[in-house]
Order: sequence, then C-alpha cells, then structure tokens
Amino acid sequence: PYIRFDVEDTGIGIDPANLEDLFEPFTQADGGVTRRYGESGLSMAITKQLAELLGGHLTATSEKGGGSMFSLVIPAGVNVAEQPTLDRNNTTVRRDGKKEESEPPKLSGRVLVAEDVETNQMLCKSLLERMGLEVTIVEDGEQAVQKALAEAFDIIIMDIQMPNMNGYEATRAIRESGMTTPIVALTANAMKGDDEKCMEAGCDDYLSKPLDRRELVEKILKCLPAANEAVSEKVSSATS
Repeated sequence: PYIRFDVEDTGIGIDPANLEDLFEPFTQADGGVTRRYGESGLSMAITKQLAELLGGHLTATSEKGGGSMFSLVIPAGVNVAEQPTLDRNNTTVRRDGKKEESEPPKLSGRVLVAEDVETNQMLCKSLLERMGLEVTIVEDGEQAVQKALAEAFDIIIMDIQMPNMNGYEATRAIRESGMTTPIVALTANAMKGDDEKCMEAGCDDYLSKPLDRRELVEKILKCLPAANEAVSEKVSSATS
C-alpha cells in the first residue's frame, strides 16, 4: 500500500512546460536566481531524491496564475533503517539512457559528515550507509573540528555553508592541526572558482548539491584506503 500527500498553494503558478525544471538543482521560476542561505534551488531536487530512496515519487501540477499542487507518494509503513530493500525495481537510468544496478558497491570505513540541513543529512547518511560505511553527522564547522580531532575517520565530507564556523574555516583548522584525512567539500553554490577556494582551504575534492550518487561513489573510492582498491577496480571496469 502507498500513502499520498498533496500540498496545494494559490501562488503565481508555473508554466506547465517548465514543471520538470523544478526538480533540477538551482532552477527558479524567475530564471535561476539562487539565494545565499537555505533557498538555493535545491529543495525540490533533494525531496525528489528522498522520495525515490523510499520507493516513492514526487510530482507537480500547475497553471500559470492559478497556483500549484505537489504530490508525494511513498510506501506505507516504511522502515527507514532498511533503506537497501526499498528500491522496487533495483535499477536506475544512467545519463546515456541505459539501466544499471542501483545497489552501490560495498565499502568499509568511517565517514564524518558536516552538514547543517536535516534533509541533506538524511540523504547523505542514507547514500553512504548503503555503501556499507559508518557515518557520523555533525551540524556545524566547530563540531566538525572537535569530532575530527577526537576520533579517527577515513574521510570527511564538509559542507561549506554552515553556522558558527563555515566549511573553509573548519577545513583550515583541521589542516593546521596536522591532520591529513581526505576532505571532500560539499557546496550548493556551484559557482566558477568554488572548487579552487575549496582546494586552497585544504580540501582534497569537491562535490556540488544535490548529491549525485555515482559522483559520490567515485569521490569516496578516490579517498578511501587501499582496502577498497578491489572494489574501485571493479567499479572502474564496469563504468568504462
């Protein structure tokens, strides 16, 4: 059985021809304006990913000048602790149109994720745990530095825009301590030059939101210890 949630508004509405663009990152009705905090054009893309992780889907209907309706359909009685069993078809569609197995490679290691937005935390945690990784979540840069200095991690995923201490500052503090743990920056900006700023701060790699699972797997494989080399070779041969 499935359960459906409908959210209806009486706003300015959206041209039906542009509805699919709502689910793409950084797209706004006025032509792509992104805001500095929170409202970065990511909410619909992230919500759609979460719905699909739960085995459901998200759709929208609208009429310009006549408001919009958003419909979320998910299986009833979902146990979020058993995410790997939720894919109904166990396949995803690649960018070249071909289907591939949706189950990610099984890895080992500890990951520290610094992210202040709860929905992003849920998505990142679900993706990483499905790979077999042990995930620790912190909500700001100060907590990230404290946790990184107190415990051993194989990789750190560092959101750039966070309260108290941002990702740049947290990364610099970790590097100044002498720690060489791989750090992958995570940012909603995706602006030209952001990758260079992340590298200058001490990051080893860079990902933009919303997370693309295949890109996340590639970054993880590049940064994790040699224990995962066999998995890395298998993934590389399968995607070449």
